[in-house]
Amino acid sequence: MAALFGFFLLGTILVVILAFVRDSPVRQWYAGRQHPGRTVGLAIVGWVLVAAVLASEASEETSGSPTASTSTHSETTTPQATKSEKEQKENARPAGAPAKAPADVQKAKVRRIVDGDTLELVATSRQGPLPSNSQVDVQLLEIDTPETKHRSKPVQCYGPKATAHVKNLVRPGSTVWVQRDEELRDQYGHYLLYLWNDNGVFVNLNMVASVACLKSFDDLLSSGSGLEFWSR
Repeated sequence: MAALFGFFLLGTILVVILAFVRDSPVRQWYAGRQHPGRTVGLAIVGWVLVAAVLASEASEETSGSPTASTSTHSETTTPQATKSEKEQKENARPAGAPAKAPADVQKAKVRRIVDGDTLELVATSRQGPLPSNSQVDVQLLEIDTPETKHRSKPVQCYGPKATAHVKNLVRPGSTVWVQRDEELRDQYGHYLLYLWNDNGVFVNLNMVASVACLKSFDDLLSSGSGLEFWSR
């Protein structure tokens, strides 16, 4: 409507200019009227009415544009709100995770117990340190149990006992929940993780606390990594 009003004004200016040009169509039309004065008066009245209508429509269209702008702004901010909601969902506790486990744990299945501090896991959710649906070797953080399946070492004292203790906490086929630390993998490619079983038992802490009398996660961290506790 604003464009139409602009064309109307341009047309008016053109007619006024032609009115001062001799032998122009406007002058000829004016000269051919029986009552030129009355014709001009009616033309002016009609022009005023049309101009008022067009100006009113253009004004309403202009005043309505902020609403459109607000709508556009709202539309552009909607993806941001959706993204924020998505991030909140990703940071929320995974469905089924034990209440005692941290909110950022990843769900996995136990494939095999290798020994007292090493397991084979398969991640069953995407969010977390482990690649989904890939079997990986996991080394339990803060633990170093005696060897039972080392290539160059014999079965060490208390090694089978440590393995049996882990099997009491997590069994092949059971669900576990894992969390990484700053260093994700060791020099052998093992994933270095903290682990909770499906009942919410913190396996790393339980293994050490069973002989070291630790009661909390902080106690476990302050005790130092690489505890060969099963050889005591």
